[in-house]
Amino acid sequence: MNECYKDIEGNKVLDKEGNPVKKYKYTLSQEKSDKVKNPMKWLHTLVSNLKNEIKGIYHGIPPKFLNMYIAEYTWRYNHRGIRSNKEKMKMLLSKAIECNPDVLKNMLEKYS
Repeated sequence: MNECYKDIEGNKVLDKEGNPVKKYKYTLSQEKSDKVKNPMKWLHTLVSNLKNEIKGIYHGIPPKFLNMYIAEYTWRYNHRGIRSNKEKMKMLLSKAIECNPDVLKNMLEKYS
């Protein structure tokens, strides 16, 4: 094995003496995580659901609209307990009325 490892930018990975690293020395082990000690489980679940929805329903989203889509997904997730569309619409309209018109205009210009 004559090739050395490179990092994401394509730079050679060097050891402490400045020599190219030919082989990493580490061992991986799998441990059962404790739900109390590992609060990141829900984050992984949310990210997985988000990725599946983007790939499955929308078949990809242009980077320009990704922030808006994530904001929409967050809103839908945070309001998932409200079953009535009427209640959701009422809440959405009340928030839109509270919004500063300049902020709303800038947001619409940015993403249109």
